[in-house]
Order: sequence, then C-alpha cells, then structure tokens
Amino acid sequence: MTFSKSPDYRQYSLSELYDVKEHIDKEAFPNRYKLLIDEIELRKQLPEQEAESSVFSKTEKILILKSIMVLAVVFFSHSLFKAYETGIITARGGDEYHLATNSMGFYFIVVFHALFLFFAIYFVFFSSEEDC
Repeated sequence: MTFSKSPDYRQYSLSELYDVKEHIDKEAFPNRYKLLIDEIELRKQLPEQEAESSVFSKTEKILILKSIMVLAVVFFSHSLFKAYETGIITARGGDEYHLATNSMGFYFIVVFHALFLFFAIYFVFFSSEEDC
C-alpha cells in the first residue's frame, strides 16, 4: 500500500484550487477534499492573501508597463522622424518602404507606427490604475 503526501494547497492560486475541486475524486480522497475546501473558504474570507502571493503588486505592474510604453514611444517617434527625413521606413523583418517607389506601403507603415505611438503615449500619460 502506497501513501502519497497531500498537496500543499496554500501554494495554489485560487483558479488552480477551483480546477482541483472540479477534478478531485471526493470519495477516494476525502481528507484532501476537506483541505481543499478549507483553503478555498479561507481565500474567500481573506482575498488580500491571494493578491499578496503575486510577485509584483498592481502598481508595480503598471509602472513596468508604462516604462515599456515609454520605450515604445521613443522607438516609434524615432522611426517616424527618420521616415520623415529620409522618405524610407523600415517594417518588421527589415523590409524597407521608400516613399518614391512604394508610397502606398510607405504610408501604411507610417500610419501603423503612428497608431502605436499614439496608443503608447495615451497609455503612459492618461491611463490610471483603475483603467487596467
């Protein structure tokens, strides 16, 4: 007869706990099921415990996203300024679109870059923690 160690449900996220609850065999593992239900009830009573288990707080995540968006603003601004100066814009994969030879492709990539630039600027300056 083999005895298996009970899982430590404290290490599970709430969504993982609900997944286990759906798939556990209650008759075969009544003690585990009771531990599982107890942990779910504890999480319902103390929802902040779930939030604390995250590596980064919500504010830190937003700060990281805004930092990435600042880099995107710099990249797209540089790309659009260079396109304005030279009449050449580079797309993903290194393809170059020249205003003189492929104006439709050039303007398409310019508009694409401009949309991402405006989105990144909006996110950096106008989004708040409640929006995310």
